[in-house]
Order: sequence, then structure tokens, then C-alpha cells
Amino acid sequence: MALNPIKGAGLGASIVAPRCNIQRVLYSEDVSALLTRMGGSPDPTLAQQINTSYNNLDSIIAKMDGFWVFGLHAQQASLTNWAAEDSMTVSGSPVFIAHDGWTGVTNSDYLNSGKSVDGVNFTQNSASIGIWIRDDYSAASIYPFGTADGLLRMTPKAGTGNINGRMNSSTNMGNIAVATAAGMTTFNRSGASATQTYKDDVQVGTGVTVSGNGTGNVEFLHDPNTGNPFPQTLYAAFMGASLTAGEVEAIYAELSALKAVTDELAA
Repeated sequence: MALNPIKGAGLGASIVAPRCNIQRVLYSEDVSALLTRMGGSPDPTLAQQINTSYNNLDSIIAKMDGFWVFGLHAQQASLTNWAAEDSMTVSGSPVFIAHDGWTGVTNSDYLNSGKSVDGVNFTQNSASIGIWIRDDYSAASIYPFGTADGLLRMTPKAGTGNINGRMNSSTNMGNIAVATAAGMTTFNRSGASATQTYKDDVQVGTGVTVSGNGTGNVEFLHDPNTGNPFPQTLYAAFMGASLTAGEVEAIYAELSALKAVTDELAA
């Protein structure tokens, strides 16, 4: 450590003071606004990771109607939309745990995204929706999200061990075997009769189900069509326009980085 004499300290005196290197974290304008909307200051390490992940995903978030990281430091932060200046609303009494996420209890306990399946970016023939589940489970007809008309829902791992569900359609996309429900599962529609399914950052299936013109808002932690709650923990969710394989991979990478930080904070 370098020492600097301080002048004017008196005759014959020699006073030294340490020279300190102070680093100031600078956030982009969009991230500063996002952190303000989240309310309450996150841990500095988490704030820095939010800054990094947002900036790395900037062009992808611009294609989204909603992008939420539920496993943040406070309830308000967990509901804050990274893609627009709004937040999810809570109905009933789902359970929130800081640095973990939201868990459903009954069908009356859910998160309303406020985002329609006939949205700005999420549309009938160009759409994507993904969720990150914390733990493995295997059960039929347990959906982490859905719409009242039944044209949008997902089972990340049914009792048969398969991903299935509907993507703007009255027809299921087909069964795809997976080892675990934990992690990120994404449905994508790139055309009127073209769908893709991703597990984490890997495309695991394609389909040709014909799209239907759905209505209503997407609700998380239950399926309003079947009336079934989702008694598992959601870490993150997103929905918007059709994504490329590379964009799904980028989302997975940044959510993994965020989860690594929040897991450390929760330990």
C-alpha cells in the first residue's frame, strides 16, 4: 500500500495516510430504473449480476412481454417485470421465499402476469414461454401456468416422465421424455404449424400442431382451465415472441448465473 505524506501537518511532523482504490459499480440506465422499481437494495453481488444479465439479454428482453426472476431478495423484486414497467399481481396466498421463488398451494393461489396470449410480442404464430422449476417432481396434470381457455399450458414432467402441453393450440404438442422437471423448460411457436420444445439450453423436440387464437391472461402457479394448483417452486418465467435456439441458450446461461448467486445468498 502506497503512503502519502500529508503537507501542513506541523513542523517536524510527517503524517501518512493510505491511498485506497475505491471501485464504484456503474449500472446502465435501464438497470438503474429496474432496481428502483424492485424496491429495496439487493446484495451488491446480486445487483451486479442483475446488471450483467440484463445487459447480456437486452436484445432478447426487448422481444418479451414479460421476464420475471421470482427467486430474488424481496417480494416486490420477484414480481417486477424486466421487459416492461409493470409487475405481476398476487391472488390468494402463494408462498414467497427470498432467494428461492414462489410456490402454489391451492388453485386460488397464483400469480397473474397481466400479459395476454394475444399480446404485443407474444402472438398466435410467434410466441415463446418458459419457466424454471427448482425441484424435480413427477405428476400428471400439474401445470406451472395456463390460460382459462386451455390453449396454453405445460407439464414439465408428467407422471410418465414426459414434457407435454399446449402452445396456442387445442392439441397437445406430444410427449418428450426428460430425466427431471428441475431447471428450465421452454415452449416456442415459430409458425402456424411449427413448434419447438427446449429443456434447459437444448432443443429436445419439434411439432406441427396447428395454432389457435387464444384469449386471456397467463396465470402462473396454477392452470385456470383445469383448476389444478402447482405446488412446486418457480424460480423464473418469461413470455414473448418466438425465440431462436441461440436466444434460449442465452436466457438459460443468464438465469443459471443469477441462480448461482441467489443460491449462495440463501445458503
